[in-house]
Amino acid sequence: MGLLALIIGAFLVAIRGGPGALPVVAALAILPLAVVFVRFEAASSHPAVDPGLFARRPFAAAVAGIFGGTVVLHASFVLVPFLVERVLSGSAATSGLVLLGISGVGAIVAPLGGRASDRRGRRALAVGGSLVMAAGLAGLWSPLGSASFLAVGALLRVVGLGMGLSGSPRQAAAFEAVPGGRIGMAAGTYYTGRYLGGVVGASLAGTVLASVVSAGAVSLGFGVLVAVALVVAVVSLGLPGLTPMSGRSAAIGSGTDATVG
Repeated sequence: MGLLALIIGAFLVAIRGGPGALPVVAALAILPLAVVFVRFEAASSHPAVDPGLFARRPFAAAVAGIFGGTVVLHASFVLVPFLVERVLSGSAATSGLVLLGISGVGAIVAPLGGRASDRRGRRALAVGGSLVMAAGLAGLWSPLGSASFLAVGALLRVVGLGMGLSGSPRQAAAFEAVPGGRIGMAAGTYYTGRYLGGVVGASLAGTVLASVVSAGAVSLGFGVLVAVALVVAVVSLGLPGLTPMSGRSAAIGSGTDATVG
């Protein structure tokens, strides 16, 4: 885990910058550190993250998707308060209310997305939900996104809808892709991707707003998140389509994990 911490630290320094050549050195160090980490984990009898799981395309796609989805979620948690409080001159309470659009709507929709994916396949719901998420972020990127509190709240509900539709199918696909005896390792790896996405998302938003907090800077942040959401939609094509669901699969798919599941 020490190597993983070094990789995360190098990545954060690379995107956030620092004095002199430090960001460049950090960026150049990421790849060799990752290679060493993968080789070490592959040779370990008790790996923290099993690289062999990523040989299964649905699992790799699901982890990439949860990483990207959580980048969007946590970056939004940083960008939205600045938008509401600094650009629109609102209160902290107003920020909290509009952010309910992501967490509240996502939590309500997540079980529906899971059950629908039992019938229509994991891929369709994950891709469709990711595109809905991208559409909401595109609205926040546009001038409409900073027009009023109501506009921000409504667009965040679209983002939350997309997250809710795609989260449970993605999680189900990840666990269905591995043998039952490796579910524990798969779950740990999947949620590691989620936590890393949170760290990167918050850091990314901080980097965008580092020099000045303005409507343009916030809009740029949401523009970056549109690109992230579209990448999530593309990688979600690696999830399985409609296949017969076992009892375990159906139970996983109908679950209500957190918003981005």
